[in-house]
Formats: sequence, C-alpha cells, structure tokens
Amino acid sequence: MLVHPSVIATLALIGSVSLSAATLFCPASDGAVYTISSTRWQVECGLDHAGGDMSAPNGQHASNLEACIQRCSARSGCVNVACVNGNGACYMKSVVGKDV
Repeated sequence: MLVHPSVIATLALIGSVSLSAATLFCPASDGAVYTISSTRWQVECGLDHAGGDMSAPNGQHASNLEACIQRCSARSGCVNVACVNGNGACYMKSVVGKDV
C-alpha cells in the first residue's frame, strides 16, 4: 500500500493518560494520547498503518481528528483511524497494521 503524502495522523487504541481535544493537531500532538468515552487513542502524525480498512461507509469527511475518533468509537470493530489533511477524509480500520 502506498502512503498518501497528506495523511496527517493515525490514532490507535492504547492505554495511557488523556489529552484534551483542544490540543489535538499535528505535528504538535505526535505521540500524545487522547481519551474519548474512557477509551485512549495514541496520536501518530505523518504515517498510516497498512491494511484493515473497514467497509463502507469509510473515507468520509470529518471536521477534525476528534470527529474521526468519535466515528470510530461508535463503529463496532474499529480500532484505528487515518485522517487525511486537505479533504478531511477519515478512514476507519479494524486492525493496526505495519507502519507505512
């Protein structure tokens, strides 16, 4: 899989401390943790994870990283998202694959 040059962040389920949505942006949030509904997400700026793309609806516009995470949190089986800079596409994933 080729990485789209405008992927700004991926977020995966993890366990750690929380980060407020007001500070959730790349590249400053790289490595930070964001918590929503008691679930913790690791922010990884500038990369994507191979595979695991969920079926439609997927790749739809999200206004920000928080909105993308909320969609994933509401979808059964979603454990990772990739947000694309420019068009705001939010790709939900069922696995956290190899970094690409």
